[in-house]
Amino acid sequence: MQESRGISFTMALVDIAQALAHARCAGDPGRRYALFEEWARDFLFDFEARAVAGRRPVDSYAEDLRTFAVRQATSYGFQHGSHACEAMPSDATG
Repeated sequence: MQESRGISFTMALVDIAQALAHARCAGDPGRRYALFEEWARDFLFDFEARAVAGRRPVDSYAEDLRTFAVRQATSYGFQHGSHACEAMPSDATG
């Protein structure tokens, strides 16, 4: 899947990396790129499903992506120093 209702795979991939950098999440450098690609595909699949269901996921794209990225990173054990990834403020920009 390369495009999803105007959101490109590359855009989602870059936005995930930026969201995790902003949240100060650090993972294994050797596997984070493959994980980010997997997560971008998963996010876009869900994004497309919501659009097909008649919702407007583009309206909440930035916040949904940040929440998704931090949740995924936390579940995969990404850390900030000796702590889990920090929660994102809701007014953060992507």
